[in-house]
Amino acid sequence: MNNLYLHPGQLRYKLVDPRDSVNICSRRWGKSFIIAMRIMGNVLEMPGSLGVFVASSFRQAHARTLPSALMAMDAFGWKRDIHYVIGHRPDPRLGFKEPIFCPSDLKDVIWFANGTIMMIVSQEVVLSANSLTIHWLVADEAKGLDYDKLSNEILPAIGGSSIYFNDPAKYPHLWGTTYTTDMPCSKEGLWLINKFENECDPELYETIIGMELQKRRLMMEPQNTYTKQRIAYLTRAANLLRSKTLYYQERSIFDNIAVVGPDYVKRCERSMPALAFRTSILCKRIDKVEGMFYESFDKKLHTYHATDNSRLNDYKTQQYDCLLDRDIERTKPIAISFDYGALINWLVAAQVQGNTHKTLKSFFTKNKQRLREVIQLFCEYYEPHPCKTLFYYYDSTALATGYVEVGHAAYDIVHDEFRKHGWYVKDKPLGNPMAHDKKHKIINEGFEGREKLLPQFNADNNEELIQAMMLAEVVIGSKGVRKDKSGEKTIESDTNLPLELRTDGTDAWDTNFLGCLTNPYDDDFIYG
Repeated sequence: MNNLYLHPGQLRYKLVDPRDSVNICSRRWGKSFIIAMRIMGNVLEMPGSLGVFVASSFRQAHARTLPSALMAMDAFGWKRDIHYVIGHRPDPRLGFKEPIFCPSDLKDVIWFANGTIMMIVSQEVVLSANSLTIHWLVADEAKGLDYDKLSNEILPAIGGSSIYFNDPAKYPHLWGTTYTTDMPCSKEGLWLINKFENECDPELYETIIGMELQKRRLMMEPQNTYTKQRIAYLTRAANLLRSKTLYYQERSIFDNIAVVGPDYVKRCERSMPALAFRTSILCKRIDKVEGMFYESFDKKLHTYHATDNSRLNDYKTQQYDCLLDRDIERTKPIAISFDYGALINWLVAAQVQGNTHKTLKSFFTKNKQRLREVIQLFCEYYEPHPCKTLFYYYDSTALATGYVEVGHAAYDIVHDEFRKHGWYVKDKPLGNPMAHDKKHKIINEGFEGREKLLPQFNADNNEELIQAMMLAEVVIGSKGVRKDKSGEKTIESDTNLPLELRTDGTDAWDTNFLGCLTNPYDDDFIYG
């Protein structure tokens, strides 16, 4: 195993080494190393055991959370196809041990050399952990998990008796749960605080750390009967405490200040919106979110998962296109809208299905990639879609010449690029942009179910858009409520909110939803 630097917060976690932990930590803190250390520790401690890696969807696990954990394990020296394999039975020549329980379907299973297996479990699949006896659980981006599903479908499978790991002094992490996330900025993730904050026991943590440090000092001394007995005693005593410990921490970027430097924090404070800086950098709570533009948006009510998981592969490479999506009506047109800019360009794709406005997917390109490139991303993704008719919602900003491309209006570029790719575009002009206070009222009434269309979002296909909507704030001026767009023109850097989390994408979505609501398209209209 490689030797790596651990900052004080990571080292403290490693010394306590708790059975259960809730780690709410800032951006650039190193949460993936917590996940990696817990996975590796459980694998070594409980050979042949069954662990689960919980994600809100298989697509999330494939695209983001599991790859970051595997990268951290790689940094510690654990290599794929040497120390573990994914998605298949290991080659007999590797000499891997058999697990205590071997599932019939290994597609979403990580098999370690000593027989331990870790199953990727998705909350989008009802009862995906049914009939399992789970020995340990890890979950990254835990604020996105549905606690009701977690407590009803997964947590009941953790616990009970074990004939394999029945000595808590040897197996202190049996039935353990590990959650990592950044600070929740919506009510959906507050269960992590509400359920576990009162379990925090700093005195217990200090007791375990004291035992661990005393043991390590003894290990550096010449070994004799006394030191060996004392080390064995401290190990057993600390493990017994660990087996009953829930470690709760809320940690800011300052744990990692030796790596990121104080200038990083100062630049973040200057350039990021106050809400984003407070939650993602300082890891400060927002007890009550006020002044949000999409104040009635509820992630639990207004998002869904619709991935055809049978098309996902073994976490190496993946062809992402609309064939993965179960929410699209394949014989119907798609409604599109844009936000055009020099720094970032957005395209939002949606369909009206009954009384629901479904945001199927959103795309963005940054910096040197512009409007034509974001259209190309759409065309690549929806190339298998048999209906090549689009309804293009736009306001007067699309008609300005030279804003996106010299000598051309965005409107002309949209038509030209889609025509090159074999799509027919039917215009749905909206005139001048709607006043902010008016669209603020209409959109939030839509989320409350008081308009003709209820907005719904494919959670896996709109991650950045959803997060941007949750971060969009309001300002009150002479013209009433306005969306705070002050951060849109700031150049992107490590210290700024990423371009895709600013308000540009939300403007594209506003155009789509308001267009479909006020100027409905005919979904029976098919070109040709």
